[in-house]
Amino acid sequence: LARTDVACRLTRDLNRAHGGPWWAMGCRAFVGLELDNDNVFDPSDDLAVAERHSGTVGAVRKALRVDWKSRYVRFAAEVMMFRTPFSGPEITVVQQADEIAYYCSKLRTDLLDDRSGPRVYFGGE
Repeated sequence: LARTDVACRLTRDLNRAHGGPWWAMGCRAFVGLELDNDNVFDPSDDLAVAERHSGTVGAVRKALRVDWKSRYVRFAAEVMMFRTPFSGPEITVVQQADEIAYYCSKLRTDLLDDRSGPRVYFGGE
């Protein structure tokens, strides 16, 4: 997909658009995950949950202008990172025996409870 983006500007713009392949891959790969200081991959998912809980289903949503390729790349890089003091995808040194490690992302169960398809698995060794 990245090679196709390089080949043609029109294709790149279509691929990055809402509903394009970068958006679709991100929605599948990052369903139910939220980055720290950001939001879920597709912020309209968050709006849909808020509407369902508030009873305002069908509220007018402002069209989001998002570069879905850049957002996909950012999520792929940051979703499995640890917060400080570890800061990275892997913990190699632990200063204290009872140290707690936090991911730079959160699992949003409110977005997963209605889905019958994708599942999220977090694991560690």
